[in-house]
Amino acid sequence: MQILTRKFKEQLEAEVTRALEGVRREKKKIENDMVRTESVMTSMAEGVVVVDKNGSILMMNPQAEAISGRPLSELSGKKIFDLTNLENQVVSLAKEIRSENKDDISKDVSLAGSPALADTVKKATAVIQNEEGKIVGSVSIPTDAVKLKQIEQLQQDFISNMTHELRSPLTSIKAALEIMSREAPPAKPGESSRNVLNTAIRNTERLNSIITDILDFSKLQSGKLVFHQANTPAEEIAQEAAEAMKAWAMTKSLNLAVNSELGVPAVYADRRRTVQVLINLISNAIKFTPVGGTIQVAVDAGKESLANFVFFSVKDSGCGIKKEEQAKIFEKFVQVASGEKIGGTGLGLAITKAMVIMQGGKITVDSSPGQGSTFRVAMPAYRGQGEQPVFEAAPEVKAPPRPWWKKILGLS
Repeated sequence: MQILTRKFKEQLEAEVTRALEGVRREKKKIENDMVRTESVMTSMAEGVVVVDKNGSILMMNPQAEAISGRPLSELSGKKIFDLTNLENQVVSLAKEIRSENKDDISKDVSLAGSPALADTVKKATAVIQNEEGKIVGSVSIPTDAVKLKQIEQLQQDFISNMTHELRSPLTSIKAALEIMSREAPPAKPGESSRNVLNTAIRNTERLNSIITDILDFSKLQSGKLVFHQANTPAEEIAQEAAEAMKAWAMTKSLNLAVNSELGVPAVYADRRRTVQVLINLISNAIKFTPVGGTIQVAVDAGKESLANFVFFSVKDSGCGIKKEEQAKIFEKFVQVASGEKIGGTGLGLAITKAMVIMQGGKITVDSSPGQGSTFRVAMPAYRGQGEQPVFEAAPEVKAPPRPWWKKILGLS
């Protein structure tokens, strides 16, 4: 009996040992799968967000803060989905975070963010599996959004460098031509040298205008165009813009005049940028107005519901614009007027509209083919915007001196 009992015990111990060994192997296999999967996921991302069992944020490293665009101090304790910018980010999280359940966990994953962006990210990544179906690696390519951002940055850097390299020699060429023009003797009948010189100067001005358009458009696209709005006389803005364009208008025998309503209030605007807006409009008027035509620049105050605006208008006697094309002229790289196309970048009106809107203004056009065009720009009237309130300091009231006995006893 003792022999049978001993043999049974030895067999039982052997079976238990084999079973435990199998459990240990399976446990190690699961641990290895988890370590391998975690290593693959970690290699794909630098940012780390730690959450509790309810999905609330406990910790974030600097890379994760940069991705979310908000610091840990602002997001700590909030749900993980609170950090997502629904237009630019995608968050995926297992619906069942806790792992102590006895039952099988759900395979469902919660997603937040733009479905289109989530689909783009998903299509840009492939999972590598072994023959057992376990994740052992991944293959990724930059998403379309990332590629586009990189291309835009390269484009902005190129434009910035290119315009700088072009502007420097162009400035020198223009200065040299102007010196030659001043020192050259008066042109004699039949001599074309003076006309050639004037043409060269106008062309340098045109090239400089094109470079400015490209640079300004690049700044607008990148959000780097800065406005310094202040109390600015509206009539002075109109006069300055017209004076800058007068020489060009004279070459086409155009009558360029400025009319300002009496008592027009000042505008709350960036003077240099607003002058540029009017120069762009007058420049277009000169291009599309035939020789001997007229261009009228007017300044008037808004009435009734528009009393908080001052209006600048540029009216020409040019070819006009078809109704169906008037909405297109403010788009970039578009330049059409009654079917006629004039050389240029096609950025002038797009930049003009952006500069007006970014200062709180509006721009409209009224035109008919053969009847000329009128562009009206509404800019905010100056009503004390941007002024810091001045508070008069209250007079200092000194407490009466304490009696000598209170000082000795330390009483207040």
